[in-house]
Amino acid sequence: MLSAASEVLNFSRRQVSHAVQTIRRPMRTVGLYLKIRRDVLPGLTRLANAEGDRLEFRLGRAHLLLLSAPADVHEVLVSQNRAFHKPAGPISFRRVLGDGLLTSEEEAWKRSRRLIQPAFHSEALLPLGAKMVEMTLRHMDAWQGGVEYDIVDEMTSLTFAVATEALFGFQDPVLSAEVRDSISTGMRYVSRRMYKVVRLPVWIPNRGTRAARRLTRAIGQIMAERERRGGSSSDLLSLITRAGEAAGDGFTAEELQDQALTLLLAGHETTASALGWIWHLLAHHPEVRARLEDEIETKLGRTLPSPESLRALPYLDAVVQEALRLYPPVWGLTRQAVEPFLLGSRTFAAGTRVGILPWIIHRKGAFFAEPDVFNPDRWLDGSAAELPRHAYIPFGAGPRTCVGRSFALMEMRLIIATVTQRYRMQAVPGHTVVAEPLVTLRARHGVRVVLEPRAFVAGPSDGGESIRPEIPSPLRAGCPFHEGSERGPS
Repeated sequence: MLSAASEVLNFSRRQVSHAVQTIRRPMRTVGLYLKIRRDVLPGLTRLANAEGDRLEFRLGRAHLLLLSAPADVHEVLVSQNRAFHKPAGPISFRRVLGDGLLTSEEEAWKRSRRLIQPAFHSEALLPLGAKMVEMTLRHMDAWQGGVEYDIVDEMTSLTFAVATEALFGFQDPVLSAEVRDSISTGMRYVSRRMYKVVRLPVWIPNRGTRAARRLTRAIGQIMAERERRGGSSSDLLSLITRAGEAAGDGFTAEELQDQALTLLLAGHETTASALGWIWHLLAHHPEVRARLEDEIETKLGRTLPSPESLRALPYLDAVVQEALRLYPPVWGLTRQAVEPFLLGSRTFAAGTRVGILPWIIHRKGAFFAEPDVFNPDRWLDGSAAELPRHAYIPFGAGPRTCVGRSFALMEMRLIIATVTQRYRMQAVPGHTVVAEPLVTLRARHGVRVVLEPRAFVAGPSDGGESIRPEIPSPLRAGCPFHEGSERGPS
C-alpha cells in the first residue's frame, strides 16, 4: 500500500544528474519560489526531480544551493563541516531558545556538546525507560475507548511531560503549562517567519517576542524550584552538571537555563511529530499494525516493555525506521558557508546558503525500492546495508548529529509498545492528513484516530499479572498536560 504522500508525489527511479543546475533569471527564480511556497514539499520534490540533485539559485546577492545527493550531504555536514555555520536566519530561534546547543556555533557549540553528550549515552538513559513507560500509562488513564482523538496533540502532551520529568526530575503543572504554551506560540512565530518574503526586524515587539519573555521567566522559575528541591541524582540536568564539574568547565546558571530550554524543545517536539506520523501510518496499514501487535504479544506478553526488552522487538524498530524515512521530523537542514567550499569540480563562495532535504533524499527511487511504500521489511531484509552513506539521515549527520538520538528512539519504541498493548488506532474516515513543513514536519489538521481497546492475548512472558501495574499514588494523579486538546508547537 502507498503512503499518504504517494497521492501527490511521483518519483522517478532514475539517477539524477550531479551537475549543478544554475537558475539565474530573476523572474524564473521568483516564480519558482512563489510556486514552492504554495506547496513546499511537492514543489521542492518536483523541482529536484526535474532539475537534478544540485540546484543553484542566484538572485542579486542571494546565492542558494539545494542539495539532495548523499555524497553532497557528506561534504557539507561531515568532510567540510567547518566551512559551514547555521545561517543567520535562526536568530529568531534565539529569541525563543537563547544560546543553547541548537543555536550556538564555534567554540561555544563545541563546549556545549562536550558537556551535554555524556548525559545522552545509552547507559545513562536506561533508568529513564521505566519512567517513560509509567508516564505513558498515566497518560492513557484519561483515554476512553471508542472516542476520537488528535493523536498528535496526545503525543505532544505525553512527550512534553516525559521531557520535563527527564530534565528537571519533577513537574510543576502551572509552570509547565506556561512553558508549553509559550513554546507553542514562539514556534508558530518562527514557522510563519520562515516563509515571509519581507521580515520585520526581530526586535519589534510581537507575539513571538512576548512568548519568549514568558518562556524565559517560567523556565527560570522551574530552575529555581529545582534548585530549592536540591535536584535529582538521575535527571539529565544533574548529569550535565556533573560532567561540567568533572571537566572543571561547567555551565553557569544562565547557560544551564538556555541548555534546558533547548533540550526541552528538542526533547519533545520532534518526537511527538514522529509518533504522530507512526500512528497515522499504522492506522492506514492494518497488515503492518497486525504484525507489530503479534510481535509485542509474542515477545512481551503481559509484561510491560523496558529498554532491555526492546532488543527482542526488531519489527518495532523497523516500523520506527521506516516512518522516519517517509516522514523525517527534521525535513530540511540549512547551512551557510563561512569560507569557500568545493563540490565536485566547482568551488562555491563564502556566503552561499545550502539547503539539505532529507524529505527528498529519503524518497529517491535510486536508493529505496518503491520509495512511497510504507514497508518496514526493507530494514530487515538486508537491503538497508546497500544504501549509500547518508541516504538516510533522520537525525542529521556529522558532528551536529542530534545529541538526543538514543533518547528519542528509546522513548518512541517504549511508547509505541506500551500503547499497543492496550489500544489500536483506527483512522477516522474522511479525515485528510497532509504533511506541513514548519520548523518540524507536522500534520496539517492533525492526525485524528479512534481508540479501540484491545482484547489482549498473553504471550510466553505472561506472569499472570495485570498489564496495568499499580503505580504509587503520587504518580497516579491525572496528567497535568492532558487538560484540553490544545495543539502543540507548530
